[in-house]
Amino acid sequence: MRVTKPTVIIFGLGNVGGQLLEFLARIPNLGWRILAASRDPERGLRKTRSALYGASYMGLYPEIEFIPADLEDHAATARILRDQRPAIVVNSATFAAWWLRDLLPPGIRAELQSIGPGLWSAAHMTPAYNLMRAIEASGGAPLFLNVSYPDLVNVALTRSGPGPTIGVGNIDLLVPAVQHVAARKLGAQMRHVVPYIVAHNHHSYSILTRGTTGGLGFFLKILLAGTDVTDRFEREELVADVYAGSSIPSAQGASTLAAGSLCKVLLAVMTDSGERSHIPGPNGLPGGYPAVLTAKGAELMLPASLGLEEAVAINLAGQRAEGVEAVEADGRVVFTEEARRVLRDRFGLTLASFLPGQSHSVAGQIDQGLKALGARFGLHS
Repeated sequence: MRVTKPTVIIFGLGNVGGQLLEFLARIPNLGWRILAASRDPERGLRKTRSALYGASYMGLYPEIEFIPADLEDHAATARILRDQRPAIVVNSATFAAWWLRDLLPPGIRAELQSIGPGLWSAAHMTPAYNLMRAIEASGGAPLFLNVSYPDLVNVALTRSGPGPTIGVGNIDLLVPAVQHVAARKLGAQMRHVVPYIVAHNHHSYSILTRGTTGGLGFFLKILLAGTDVTDRFEREELVADVYAGSSIPSAQGASTLAAGSLCKVLLAVMTDSGERSHIPGPNGLPGGYPAVLTAKGAELMLPASLGLEEAVAINLAGQRAEGVEAVEADGRVVFTEEARRVLRDRFGLTLASFLPGQSHSVAGQIDQGLKALGARFGLHS
């Protein structure tokens, strides 16, 4: 009798999704069937074959298949989910294009960066929203992991439907850098240093790329072999040391680390391991928190000295620093005054907020505004 393996579907085979596929293919005895899904069949098939062929060099022959899927087609995606009955779905797709922003004049580029990814939240949200609606229509209840700006997207979607239960990356990218700096100072191995961090993407990204949090506080506790050694570190000095000696590539260059974080989280869920991690957007909460991972998802593991209300407040401050004033009870994303000013002055848009169901339209408007802005400087997509 043939035993049917549980299935995980990865939607989106870009930098992060494509590398995740390569990582998973090289794990012995995974015990799962992997479906790679993309709206570009030729590119998706090539990436799937790359993972399969690469694994064969290590004597591994995982069960990996490609399936064409366009998340904008809710009905077709729902049929895929009904037919395949995945235990886990992963969204690693985003509509946010980064390259044109990076080519803008330094002053404008800095202005857009100062607002943060909240400005592009509609583009980050659209694929995850489409997948959420397809899950809803399919009648299934897979565990839903989201890679695309989970600090905010998971919050909005969870308030408007069966949104993602787990996010990956962001805060988790800061953890090994803190371990690295602390281990050097303590004369210990990284594996013996255990940080507890509560921080938004704003904190982690700012520390890793600029060596500052812009004046915003975050929670940090460091254990060495079970002993609290936090008081052996001066906060600003630690942040500066992370940037100076343990920083990571920025923008697209960080995709390998993000894929590594996703692979770790996914494996913990697949194996019901109870592994400790740092998760952005767990169970619809804003920002990032330490958590334990099981087959059911993420369970917060806050230190006794920090209450949930205080942890959420830290993350809401980071959310505002990235251009989002609030996420309302129905999932409506409300921009800060500064974000509204930039949308008006740079993109010609009068936009104060949007609902998740409007994310595709809003993303298109902002994208057109960005292209028009680029065209004024001779940049054409």
